[in-house]
Amino acid sequence: VAVSRLKDVPYFGPALPEKGKFKKNDAFREFLLTKVINAENAGHKSDKFMQMATRTRQAYLMELAVNSVTQQLVDTGSSGGFGATITYTQPGPCMSSTLPPPPPPC
Repeated sequence: VAVSRLKDVPYFGPALPEKGKFKKNDAFREFLLTKVINAENAGHKSDKFMQMATRTRQAYLMELAVNSVTQQLVDTGSSGGFGATITYTQPGPCMSSTLPPPPPPC
């Protein structure tokens, strides 16, 4: 087994054994599963990933605001002629061409 990571991805365990060799058994399965999960979590903490995730969340929020949210003035029926603005979502497409392009390969 060999493990590599980008410079801005923090270290993640568990540590490899001295020779990096395993027998095919439940201990290896558990090690590999733990290593992969920890690697994904560490990758989410890297600056590059956080910037891409933020950009994607902003695009999804903009998509929702532009295509799925509407405002309507509603008469509350009060004697003072008071109106209230409500916001609600309408069914619509989940995705559109306004989403950002996929990130470049590493």
